[in-house]
Amino acid sequence: MADAVAVHNQGGALIEQYQRTGEHRMLDEGVAVLREALRLGGLTETISTLASSLLHRYETAHDPADLDEAMDLLTRLVDGPGVNLTQATEIVRIQRHRYERDGDPHSLDEAIALAQGVVRQTGPGQRDYDLMQHLLGLALAERYERTRQLADLEGAIAAHRIAADNARDELRPGMLLNLAATLRARIAATGDLSMLEEAEAMVGGALAALPAGHPERGNAEWLIGALAQFRAQLHRDTDVLTDGIGALRRSVESARDPESLGTRLDSLAGALLQRFEHTGEPGALDEAVEVLRRTPPGAEHLTSLGNALRLRYRHFGDVDALREAVRVLREAVAAAVDRHAHTAAATSLTQAATELAERFPELVTDAVNAARALVAATESADAKEMLAVTLRMRFDVTDTREALIEAGELFEQVLRQRPAGDPLHPRALANLGGFWQQVYELTGTPETLNEAVIYYGRAARADPQQASYHHCFARLLLRQAEQTGDSGRLRAAARALAESAASEALDPVTRVLAAHTASVTSARINDWEQALRGAERAMALLLRLAGPDVENGLAELVELVADAVACAVQAGQLALAAQWLEYGRDLLLGRVFDDDRPLTFPSIGELQQCAVDGPVVLLNVSRLRCDALTLWPGRVELLPLPRLRYEDAAAHAEQFGTDDHAFGEVLEWLWDTVAEPVLEGVPDHTHVWWSPTGPLTGLPLHAAGRGGRSVLDRVVSSYTPTVRALAWARARAASPVGPPSMIVVAPSDARHEVAALAELWEAAALTGPLATRENVLTALEHHPYVHLACSGDPSGNPARSAVRLHDGPLTALDVARLRLPAARLAVLSGAHLAGAFTLAGYPGVIDTLWPVDEVAASDVTVAFHSALLDHGLSLPARALHSVVLELRDRYPARVWAAFTHTGA
Repeated sequence: MADAVAVHNQGGALIEQYQRTGEHRMLDEGVAVLREALRLGGLTETISTLASSLLHRYETAHDPADLDEAMDLLTRLVDGPGVNLTQATEIVRIQRHRYERDGDPHSLDEAIALAQGVVRQTGPGQRDYDLMQHLLGLALAERYERTRQLADLEGAIAAHRIAADNARDELRPGMLLNLAATLRARIAATGDLSMLEEAEAMVGGALAALPAGHPERGNAEWLIGALAQFRAQLHRDTDVLTDGIGALRRSVESARDPESLGTRLDSLAGALLQRFEHTGEPGALDEAVEVLRRTPPGAEHLTSLGNALRLRYRHFGDVDALREAVRVLREAVAAAVDRHAHTAAATSLTQAATELAERFPELVTDAVNAARALVAATESADAKEMLAVTLRMRFDVTDTREALIEAGELFEQVLRQRPAGDPLHPRALANLGGFWQQVYELTGTPETLNEAVIYYGRAARADPQQASYHHCFARLLLRQAEQTGDSGRLRAAARALAESAASEALDPVTRVLAAHTASVTSARINDWEQALRGAERAMALLLRLAGPDVENGLAELVELVADAVACAVQAGQLALAAQWLEYGRDLLLGRVFDDDRPLTFPSIGELQQCAVDGPVVLLNVSRLRCDALTLWPGRVELLPLPRLRYEDAAAHAEQFGTDDHAFGEVLEWLWDTVAEPVLEGVPDHTHVWWSPTGPLTGLPLHAAGRGGRSVLDRVVSSYTPTVRALAWARARAASPVGPPSMIVVAPSDARHEVAALAELWEAAALTGPLATRENVLTALEHHPYVHLACSGDPSGNPARSAVRLHDGPLTALDVARLRLPAARLAVLSGAHLAGAFTLAGYPGVIDTLWPVDEVAASDVTVAFHSALLDHGLSLPARALHSVVLELRDRYPARVWAAFTHTGA
């Protein structure tokens, strides 16, 4: 025994020497000597010292044999009478290392059970009590990462608090940081910021105790940055976030191992993404993506990278980023080693694949497969919901009814998994409402429509704050009412739509369309009072719409204005009707042409003043009623047009554009339904400004006639897109201007026109390859008069209509963006851009409503220029009128009726 004690003492001395010098040779020799002491029948202290030394060597060299041998030795002590608190802490450390090494949850559970049993039997003041509480906190936090059981996280916080309160000075900073990290995890898990100040105080206390250069300062910097994200979220304080990003960058620079580097890079990326969400700075998102590319391989980091790439797609439409996200997230799914990481990666993969399929429908099968794999892994309601959504997409793409049926079955399962009281119960109801709506659109049966109404109604009642559910309910209720024709149901639908229109939670487009539909529905049941209220709300909401909203919904918004005007006329409010018609058209045209000039509500006096040189005829075409509102100085005159119906006007407009044989019939119909009634109260040879709307916009009102009676013989006609556009045109036409120089633009062969105009005007010319976009736009700024002998490219969107130049199209929007204070007259030989040149500043525009034979167009325009110089440059409308009167017997109506004058 004496030999064993001597050898033990020798081994202990070597271990002490290692602790002083850090020389690993001393540690290895000490372990070998202690093993010999144990062979010689060493004491309990020998077992304890050897186990402790082996554990320490494992933590530096990571030899699994050392860990297993240490555990075997300590197990001998546990089985005997000599175990103490210090040795128990070592067993807990070993079990945690085994869990980290093997991933066996049983090792971690045993560590937690032992630690909990020991701390219950001991108390503060005992050696290593603080260390045991600290180890218990670490183990519980590790188990939380695996199980996501909040009770483990709460237990970890409690243990870390006790450890920090009882810690020895040299251990206290590290224990404060571990408490702060656990508090951070709880905030992230629950969104509860009540512990944020405590976490910040713990980090501050640790930093105050850590000397400069201490390795734990990097961990503290990481926590400062991570907690700053919560603080910035609480107050939307970008300065706090900027400071946090700086701390995270410093923490990354001091990272000592791949695990801490990955964690800190992930947090830095998260803070940069938060900055992007707060400020919209593209650079913050780009840096976040690059930071995540630097993270060590692993499912969590790959998932973060995939989601950042998805964000780049959603904000900037970067399809390559979305494709990369799908690839990266597939790697994340393959790399996942635990259920939580796998579910997170598979969920993001399903979302990314679905987004890609929305862009490229042929990829919908990939989205369905990703969602099926997610359901197979989790059976969660979220997964089933995503699979159902992708199956509905597959139905849309392939018309496979089995996909739609399976989607409905999944939505039913989701509803069962999200009963009443579940936060997502209303969404589950709405999903079923959407499913039944899709089935109704497929089958048209009243029963399926009723199911859709029921589910959306339940969803709206379950979550009154979710305005979209109520709006879907209202729209379907209207459809159901339209099927039955029941006035009570129509009234209920109108009321529900009015509620949607009043909801600030809905986007402006949805609100304005809801107000419009509510108004029209009320009018259908002769509730004109409610119809006018709906119209008032719709017109008030129009101003909130952005340019793309107007462009995408132009046709419906034009109908909205027309219907609102009809409601005002029905109520006898003629001044309001004229004001709405002007305001609505002014707004819509300004938005489409990206006009940033301030828009104000016109006074009726301002509108009437525009009739000083002749009446302005506002033609409103609505499905509710059709009317002419004629502006005269000091009054608005209403002329109902009972023979004009919206459907007939739309049919004639379509027929007019496609059927040459119908040309004469359309001119006669225009005379009977519009022109003759309007002109009954207008003296002969008066100058009349027509301002048509809706389907009348492209029809030749100025050429209407029947049996020898015609507009051309009665009055001089001009057009104006809005009344105030006419006022602006007159003001510009009256302003002084320099010499009347003209530029002629002819990208193709138009030698006759160019030569004639050069003789009449001494005009400059841009012909052939000189007729480029840049040259033309520059010339427009220097010549008050322009003649474009160009072919046009009409478009359903007026802003995209264009003329073809030598190097590409010149669009209406290009022209409308110009500001040309010296502009006077534009002659467009087949360009169809009158509205754009009016907005660009031309007081007068000669244009054609449709393409005309080039030879005939050249003859008419050259004759016009000659007549203009004879009549005077301030009378383009009368010059055109005289030319058309002279040429109408020489050319078919299809030629001369095309030419119009717009403006002053």
